Amino acid sequence: MIPAPARLSSLFARGLLWCTVLAVALMTIACGSDVVFIGDPVLESTLPDTQSFENAMRDAGRAASLRSRVYWPQANLDAIALEPLLQELDAGTVALSPYLSLLLGEVASASPERRFIGYYGAQPLPNLTWVAFDPLPAMTEAGAVLARWVFDAPGRTAVLLVDESDRSILEEGRALASGYEQEAGVELRKEAFSTAPSRDDVRSRVQVVAESGERAVVVLLGTATGWALEQLRDERTVLGLRHVAITDDSDRVLFSVRDDLALGLEVALGEQSGRVVAPSVLDLSPSLFPSGGRD
Repeated sequence: MIPAPARLSSLFARGLLWCTVLAVALMTIACGSDVVFIGDPVLESTLPDTQSFENAMRDAGRAASLRSRVYWPQANLDAIALEPLLQELDAGTVALSPYLSLLLGEVASASPERRFIGYYGAQPLPNLTWVAFDPLPAMTEAGAVLARWVFDAPGRTAVLLVDESDRSILEEGRALASGYEQEAGVELRKEAFSTAPSRDDVRSRVQVVAESGERAVVVLLGTATGWALEQLRDERTVLGLRHVAITDDSDRVLFSVRDDLALGLEVALGEQSGRVVAPSVLDLSPSLFPSGGRD
């Protein structure tokens, strides 16, 4: 059966897309790389400094005596687009961004001769290493830093907004509160949700926090964090967050505990397969902590 003209056009366009992706990859990825990290457009758009990220990834490879580089596709890839790209890569190890790691079970099974590294997964394969992160030490340190900031000047206060229906967030909140209490000798005020909050739940609770005049608000609400930030617009309020990159001009983000993909890659390169755990890192605002803030 001869495909209709529209079908032929669709097939041609799809083939052209894969060829374009492959051609760009071949021009972008230099020969001789031992490790290639394939990113995605969303990750790239969230980085305050792409060059610094690429440098960190190269340093991660160098720590394992390997040459590494980063490839940024112009569009989101699927397993079909990744297959021809991987066939042409001159790299024994391929690491995929957290988003692309969702495809790793299928991709790694189809290429058993190549080693893969992914983030936040669990599917066991002999050629696949998964990276997880432990945020608790960094959260404990963040609590101590928060306490020092509060007591460094009169009139400063702090509160924790936390979704305790999520076990991992509950543990992070406890670590933060523990660090605060050990440093300050008093408990950190907490506004907790026992069930996953709706947008209206978050809005009403943030309103209470705003009316109490808290100077620092730590938001540990997972996917509901954005709803809280919609309400926390007062420029006098500083924030403690998760998964946010702090830039030199961040004057409202007091600290952020984030998962460092380069550090995770460095840890993973020391293992052949299975699951490795890298520590999350604590970033402090250079403008709010000009002297460092860690002691």
